[in-house]
Amino acid sequence: MASFHIEQLEALLRTSRGGSTPEFKAALGRLHSELTIREPRSLPESRDFFVAASNALKRPRGTASSDVRLQCLYLCWRYFFFHGDPTSALRMADEYCLLARKIESPSATRLGYNLLGMVHADTGNIGEALQCYLESMELAKKIGDAKAQCCVLNNIGTALNYAGLYPEAGSCFRAVIAFSQPHWSNRPDEYALSNLAQTYYYLEDLPAALDAIQRSVNNSEQPVSAEAYCQRTIREFMYVQIALELDQLDVALRHLDSCRRYAYVAGSNRCKTMAAIASARCDIVLGRIENGFGTLEEVLIDSRTLDSGYRDALIAIVKAYDNAERPELALEHMESLVKYERERRTAGARVFLSSAASGTVHVSALHLSGRSQTLEQKYAILRARVAERQAAILRSEMLERLAGTADLRDDASGQHGFRVGRLAALLASRIGWSEQRSQCLEIESRLHDIGKIGIPDRILGSSQSLRDIERHFMMMHTTIGADLLAKSAVPQLRIAEEIARYHHERWDGSGYPRKLSGANIPIHARIVALADVFDALTHGRPFSPPWDTKRAIEEISRQRGRQFDPGLTDAFIALIQELNGRHPDLNEFLSPEKAASPIVQIRKAIKELVEEDQNGLRAALH
Repeated sequence: MASFHIEQLEALLRTSRGGSTPEFKAALGRLHSELTIREPRSLPESRDFFVAASNALKRPRGTASSDVRLQCLYLCWRYFFFHGDPTSALRMADEYCLLARKIESPSATRLGYNLLGMVHADTGNIGEALQCYLESMELAKKIGDAKAQCCVLNNIGTALNYAGLYPEAGSCFRAVIAFSQPHWSNRPDEYALSNLAQTYYYLEDLPAALDAIQRSVNNSEQPVSAEAYCQRTIREFMYVQIALELDQLDVALRHLDSCRRYAYVAGSNRCKTMAAIASARCDIVLGRIENGFGTLEEVLIDSRTLDSGYRDALIAIVKAYDNAERPELALEHMESLVKYERERRTAGARVFLSSAASGTVHVSALHLSGRSQTLEQKYAILRARVAERQAAILRSEMLERLAGTADLRDDASGQHGFRVGRLAALLASRIGWSEQRSQCLEIESRLHDIGKIGIPDRILGSSQSLRDIERHFMMMHTTIGADLLAKSAVPQLRIAEEIARYHHERWDGSGYPRKLSGANIPIHARIVALADVFDALTHGRPFSPPWDTKRAIEEISRQRGRQFDPGLTDAFIALIQELNGRHPDLNEFLSPEKAASPIVQIRKAIKELVEEDQNGLRAALH
């Protein structure tokens, strides 16, 4: 929405002498006053006003009233830059540089190059950004402006951060901190401290990062402009990131609140992106997993036009997926991050090396491989983790299918392992185990009878009481199963090995294979023993018809303190009674995954085919 002052200015520009009249200068002055008032505020109508003002400011072609025009162009640039409109900001910076060169003002030209560099850096054009900053630095040296040199050096460090040249960036920021003067307003060292914290964060020097961000935030005054609100948002965002890495959740949440408040007032897309990333990471730590990951994925898509926001989103999502034990998704985004860093590092290093060779920039010796090596190492580690995980999943699936095959030999449904695993997990959860630990037990428990794969069919299928020699063979299934799992090269199956070996031990020490007693029996095996016996009793075996639930519970209760752990027995009986009351079909509830088992599907298909053939034969006979 344009204003009266803009309309007045455009009316004057339509006259041939509009740009050089006193009226034109007065109109510019009034526009400047309105820009100054509107720029710090993020009102919905502000954007239309600044677009109209920028269009009007481009029309004059001479150098009349250049001082006020430059101030107006700068205010428009600042609005567009800090409100996430890089295209408009770049146009304003170009106009500013053009006018500054026309009037041959070294100080204004220096600032113009600085503005151009900031837009190029923020949109990923690191090489162009560094070239602009080097031009700005040369002009600052010529006019002897020490503060300007510090400001440009700080921006060079920021661009190097974007390029992944973190040691070089750190050298720039430390130089700014060392040379800044206490009497300067808007001191560059306050910005440099925040940027240095970011550098240390990327280099994973978390104590140094925390020290730098604390100093930066403690030195910050209450913001009064859009730029100040944006800078404060950046600092609070960095504080949240560092605190989360140091497991300081309370600190992170406190600064998350500040980050959101400052981002809301700043109103820029850049600030909103940072607040969203910080919120998502805190959500994940607080257990709101899917909400957090959903937000990060959305931010990743929305932030592609803002180079710095895209990088922050990539880093955050890689860390979040890795911490959540989802290495496959972490690796997917890590590949994008590595590609991004390689491209930025190559572009930035090319310009930085040429400037260092010419003596334009004086910082410490180059360490171009420092961060890249760290990132490449992490990438390699993550790839190895994913490969190992996939191999473990394949081995586990193979072993589970073997266990399912063993089940089918004395359980026609092939679902005994599923039911035992589900019951074991429910019991574990009832006695206070975490959800993750209970889920692991469910999977591990399915393999408890895998050793039956090595027992002769005649013994497994016997409907008569087992003779002593046959009983000896039958008891060996615990050792066979444990040895099979121990040789699987899957570290995650250590507990499954214990379960397979010890689930037939008895509380009173009369079980097998080791005759362990009491708490010497691993708790995983004690839990599975209850689930295994209950399922065997209620579903029967070739040598024993199924019992009803009531009779099975009475038998388990009778074996309390003899075969089973007394405390676990009480919890198990209460669990079964509760499940019976809630689920009419306990079998269906306990084996919901059966449809996913290839063994069960094949068995079901064969059974259906046999029944169809039998029905067809009966129909033909009749």
